[in-house]
Amino acid sequence: ERAIDGVQPGFIVIGADANVGKTGLLISFATDIIKSNDNAFVIFVSGDDVKETILTRMIANVGNTTKINNIKKLGYYQNDTKEIKNIHNAIATTEQKICNKIAIYDTQSIPDFSYIEIAIQAHKQEGREIVICIDALLNLEVDKKSLEVRMENERRAVLSKNLVKKHKVPVITTAELKKPTSKGKEDSKPTIHDIAETRKYSFEADVILLLRNKNNTDTKTEIESIEIICDIAKNKLSHIRKEVEMDYFITRSFLKESNSNETGSVKQKEQEQVRTKKETVIKYPNKY
Repeated sequence: ERAIDGVQPGFIVIGADANVGKTGLLISFATDIIKSNDNAFVIFVSGDDVKETILTRMIANVGNTTKINNIKKLGYYQNDTKEIKNIHNAIATTEQKICNKIAIYDTQSIPDFSYIEIAIQAHKQEGREIVICIDALLNLEVDKKSLEVRMENERRAVLSKNLVKKHKVPVITTAELKKPTSKGKEDSKPTIHDIAETRKYSFEADVILLLRNKNNTDTKTEIESIEIICDIAKNKLSHIRKEVEMDYFITRSFLKESNSNETGSVKQKEQEQVRTKKETVIKYPNKY
């Protein structure tokens, strides 16, 4: 929010390898925008997960008191009244804070970009300030006719930027990085040209955020959080370009800056009382 001087119309790309926190950051953006702006409405499109998976992750993100998998397994906690109460509280909190402020779609309901246009028009008629979030952009179909992979991805970049231009809305997307092609490349710092298949994103995007694992922690271990670096690698919406250290809490699908009070609280209480403190309201400009 500080780096782009408030949420404003622009094409924002979050690039990272798998399991580094792209979807977690996108979900955190979406929920924070909704909670901090009464008139904001988020259209969240997942090109990877089904709608129920995204909803479960948002409940864990907003509800604060339980893990993603516990919410999925609600029916198995018949003898654990405390956990059942935590899950129901998380669901109730989510309904209170973001209900009627977000529409979640997967590829079953929005198979290609033309359907995003329809969704924008429908919600614009309600007088809302629209924010578009597209997870796994490279999985969203662009045309019925078959195109070469690089051309398809160039088309995705152009169509995303066109949504910004036509509707004057923020469009925040996630994208995979290219796999390393040489030895030693695995540990190198990603650049804006590493977004998979095409350099069109580096041209069309107004902001590019590149996430990387700070300590190369194996994300397949049993740890519940990892430290990541968020590199503001391109920024046409303000003058700020820097790296921000963040903590990604995997089991609750959210990220926070490492120096935030909330993150410190999570670490001290070993994530069992995560985000129990009152949310710090992010004050965006009046537009959003």
